[in-house]
Amino acid sequence: MIINTHRVGNFRLLAVSVIIWLSFLHTLHAQDPQQSSQDAQSDLTVFEPYETKRSFGYHLLALPSYAVDLLTWPIGEGFRLAERKFPDQLEGERGRFGIYPLIETGVETRTAFGGLIFNRDFLGSDHEWRVEALFGSSKYNKIDLKYNIPGFFETEDEIKFNSVYYNDPMESLFLGNEASLDEETRYSVEEINARIDYSLPVFEVHSVAFWGSYRNAIIRQSSRRDDNLPPFPTSLKGRTELFAAGISLRIDLAEEEPRTYTGRRFLFRGGYHHSIDDNRYAFFKYRFEWQEFIALPFLPNTRRLAFKTRLERAEPIADKTIPFFELPSIGDSRGLRGLRGDRYRDDKSLLFTLEYRYPMWDFVDVVLFLDEGQVFRNFNDVHLKDFHAGYGFGLHFLGSENLSFRVEFAFSKESSRTILSIAPNF
Repeated sequence: MIINTHRVGNFRLLAVSVIIWLSFLHTLHAQDPQQSSQDAQSDLTVFEPYETKRSFGYHLLALPSYAVDLLTWPIGEGFRLAERKFPDQLEGERGRFGIYPLIETGVETRTAFGGLIFNRDFLGSDHEWRVEALFGSSKYNKIDLKYNIPGFFETEDEIKFNSVYYNDPMESLFLGNEASLDEETRYSVEEINARIDYSLPVFEVHSVAFWGSYRNAIIRQSSRRDDNLPPFPTSLKGRTELFAAGISLRIDLAEEEPRTYTGRRFLFRGGYHHSIDDNRYAFFKYRFEWQEFIALPFLPNTRRLAFKTRLERAEPIADKTIPFFELPSIGDSRGLRGLRGDRYRDDKSLLFTLEYRYPMWDFVDVVLFLDEGQVFRNFNDVHLKDFHAGYGFGLHFLGSENLSFRVEFAFSKESSRTILSIAPNF
């Protein structure tokens, strides 16, 4: 016999409601009528009706919310209908095991389809594995494997293994902050990345991770040449093997799960990189990121701003050099959206992001965003007029484990992009 647990739950709720209502009637019946009348008159003298009026300033601050409500009303009604029809499917939480379809769209005609499969309770333990695969036309493929082991040495520590195979016959290279589209040159890349992280919490809000990585990249002439573009430099072709090791620090003072309303977060990642097959490459590379979350005044704390700034730098050691694909860049789904991938590269990059977040559903946020960034050689080269901008809007489907599925529409003066990604919440 199959028991419908939802109907049982509704029956229990109905029974409890009836008991509470009968108890309330019994209490009224047991009271002295005269005393009840006196209490009622006393209540009338204490509580007086009043009217609330929202000020002009309140409505002015809420204009973005009104606009988003109007634009997303059909989507919101669709979610309400889906929740009534399929209540178990819209809880915003991932299960212990799952399979999801994936699609990636990029610049020009590159499109890839694939899937995500994960298990968060492998062999009855807390071990978690995850496989993400994308397959596209013209030999564009990506396979990402992850395996996490919590509590390896201690209760709160964790070891993460990550390996990626990636190939793309049409990568674009732009060097410098002023590189125009006419200066684009294309190359083909095939690479394997392997990485291990050991993370350990320090107190309640700090954590430190030690990591090591191996990268094997083969750079060739793109098979999809365009005679109108400059040829790819011969000196940049060939195989490069890199070993790297470093440290990551995290200070998290922000409220989490599933939304972040207030607080701040500081992230640092730095490492030493050296070539294995020769002695050409040796450099330090580090990244600093500051995230700030601000609840808007006079509005519910669910209406909030999220600000992020990121500085990344690669510094060669002595007379060694840096492979071009390790140079900091702007233009990706987590950086300057609206621009094609790796649109600008140089020794350093600076990025600013501002988002306005508005909850449309319990686990869905509407997001309006603005990105500003530039790459540069020296810090005195940074100027306001040299920043590149991207802007847009999207939906963030909030999940567990600090992850969200993002659907974003990004624009810039050069191009527009549709971004579908699964990434950590910012």
